[in-house]
Amino acid sequence: MCPPTADQVNQGYLRCFIIMEDQDSVDNGAIVALDYAAAPATPAPPAGSAVGMASTPDGSGYWVAWSNGIVNPHGSAQSYGDASHLTLNQPITHIVSTPDGKGY
Repeated sequence: MCPPTADQVNQGYLRCFIIMEDQDSVDNGAIVALDYAAAPATPAPPAGSAVGMASTPDGSGYWVAWSNGIVNPHGSAQSYGDASHLTLNQPITHIVSTPDGKGY
């Protein structure tokens, strides 16, 4: 079947064939093999658990904080660093934006 169904892809069947034939000529045709790539693996989230989210004051971006100190910016939110390089005595538990949105 072209393209392969999701079940076929999950089973590793990533090749299908199309046979083309000219109705007016028995000697005029072709077989085409198509290879499909499996869907890319979803990247793993940072080690740790997401513990909070803080939006920018204008609502056009946000930060996600992780228990291991990583902070991921999204939208218009800028990165102001994180604590992932520090040895934490306790996991991070939440995040709050500064009033001007230039930190957390």
